[in-house]
Amino acid sequence: MSDLEAAKQLARTKVEEQERLLREISHGLAARPELAMEEEYAHLFLTGVLERKGFDLVRHAYDLPTAFAASAGQGRRHIVLCAEYDALPDIGHACGHNIIGAAAIGAALALQPLLDLLDCRLTVLGTPAEEAVGGKVLMVEQGAFDGVDAALMVHPAPHDMLIAPMLALQGRVIRVTGKSGHASTMHTRKGNALDGIVEIYRLLAYRSYGPYERCHGVITQGGTVPNVIPDTTSALYYLRARVKDDLALFSEQIEREVTSLLSELGCTVKFEDEGELYREMKANKTLAGLYRSNLEARGREFVPEIFVGPESAASTDMGNVSQVVPSIHPMIGIDSGPYMNHQRGFADAAVSPEGDKAVIDGAIGMAWCVIDLLLREGVLDAVQQEFLLADAIGTLPKE
Repeated sequence: MSDLEAAKQLARTKVEEQERLLREISHGLAARPELAMEEEYAHLFLTGVLERKGFDLVRHAYDLPTAFAASAGQGRRHIVLCAEYDALPDIGHACGHNIIGAAAIGAALALQPLLDLLDCRLTVLGTPAEEAVGGKVLMVEQGAFDGVDAALMVHPAPHDMLIAPMLALQGRVIRVTGKSGHASTMHTRKGNALDGIVEIYRLLAYRSYGPYERCHGVITQGGTVPNVIPDTTSALYYLRARVKDDLALFSEQIEREVTSLLSELGCTVKFEDEGELYREMKANKTLAGLYRSNLEARGREFVPEIFVGPESAASTDMGNVSQVVPSIHPMIGIDSGPYMNHQRGFADAAVSPEGDKAVIDGAIGMAWCVIDLLLREGVLDAVQQEFLLADAIGTLPKE
């Protein structure tokens, strides 16, 4: 048996030995969902597991109270596994971040006894606030990925998808100012800020955009009582586009249209950024190919690339990581149909037997991918060469 085969067998055995623990991690996070930057239970739980397993721990890493960095090994190469664990308001882990956190720890435990053979330093980065704010964006800026050879994570979805389109994203607050007054006597006059925010919603919700442009939001301030016209209202929107430069142009277009509309209504408008800019995902195809072959060896089947189009597009702060280090963010299927990510039924599927299987397969798949990357001659060089030469726009097709 070759070193490669023996290493993969040992990694699989280590994950299978930890199956009960990994299920407890996944289900424990799902039972205690926490919002962005408030992941105190998840932080304590995950850091406690890693510390007991012998990882060197920085509990509040990179100036973020619910981030962490857990490292092992002293090798020349440095691999990062990204763990997410924040949830969504009202619908909990309906994006399955409980699976992401558990799979990352499973892969780390699988690789831990192999680090001398791999000549590798391994770090599990706890990356908070993916659903809002963008923890990885802040961690990139703080140098968390400096000197890293590759970064990996897996994300649950209804089906296995190797490279899902991940768009650039920016949150934008729209604030409308008008004239306050008695709703019964002034309801027909110009300058009604509530009318303004409603008309903005109608404008942006019911017009067509390009295949990768997205504009969706919620009204966050619309008044307090029915008989008072508020003088200010606001909404929070997410704008998305294929790449960062396209997003800037799209944002300017939206501002022009909204400003013109509000002028006709007798109101004024201000725009403010909310949260960090999420970059488009620049998935490393060579590294993704390693992951694919290893997950197919586990019996998984990927959605054919021809069926992966704009309708599958989302966003992630892993895109910012992919701009500075070779990265992958494959989707691992949990057979959640008819429920999609960000639906209540998806949260239930994330703790189903299929969700538990995704934790195990994701952990083994990432561990095997790292083993291939570091033990197969020339593979790491190929991954890094692709990263240096790849078009900065990433892997999304041009319109």
